[in-house]
Amino acid sequence: MPFKLDNEGYLVGADGARLRIGTEDVKLEGVFGQDRVDAIVKDRLEREKKKHDEDKKALLASHEEKLRGTLSAEERERLQKEVERLTLEVTDKETLARTREERAKQEAAAEVERYKQRARTWEEKWKHQRVVSDLMAAANDQDSGIVFHDPTDLVNRVLPMVEWKEEVDGAGKPTGEFSYGFKAKVKDEELNKEVERVLDAKGVAALIASKHSHLIHGTGQGGFGGGGGSRNGNGNGPGPGMKLGEMSPEALLSAGYGTARK
Repeated sequence: MPFKLDNEGYLVGADGARLRIGTEDVKLEGVFGQDRVDAIVKDRLEREKKKHDEDKKALLASHEEKLRGTLSAEERERLQKEVERLTLEVTDKETLARTREERAKQEAAAEVERYKQRARTWEEKWKHQRVVSDLMAAANDQDSGIVFHDPTDLVNRVLPMVEWKEEVDGAGKPTGEFSYGFKAKVKDEELNKEVERVLDAKGVAALIASKHSHLIHGTGQGGFGGGGGSRNGNGNGPGPGMKLGEMSPEALLSAGYGTARK
């Protein structure tokens, strides 16, 4: 029958009963019981594991520091794998789960931001293309007689003036629809001074043409500011001797040179 020591140093059988010889229980002096031995072993193992983990953490920190430096692709891949292995070994399961969850959230957020950035990029490209297309058409308006020698002269001059605005409904709520215009200063005849207005492509083309007549082709009717003037398809337009730069926003509208708003 096998015996073992209890916590007080007595020999006990499998049933827990102390071994008795004669009238006395058998006790081994100076000998630890099994529970005490197990506790001592456990303590030593924990201390050894702690020291081992500290060594691994030091090595992990060293590898992470190296990864921040300049390495070959092969060396970086090797160190990265070693870092992942050491991280798994020195991190408890609960902490590791939280770390992985947080990393997954960060990666998901980064991916969402990348998609948003792509959407913003394509939106800006679409807006730019729409504005340029409208300006190119306004720079070659045969009906109004505004025909630039080089349409890009108009585009380059007024692109910095463009502003986009979200439309609102009757209740003043955003509709998700956007429109654009060109913020410019034009002369208000009633106030007899320059005021800021937002013009459309035709309006800003007329404004630039009036201020820089050398950029546009002349007409058989005398061109802008002289002779018979130029007229649009409706027979409207600046009258003889009228300069477009001196026209009010209302005059621009009535002359068919686009829209203007405050």
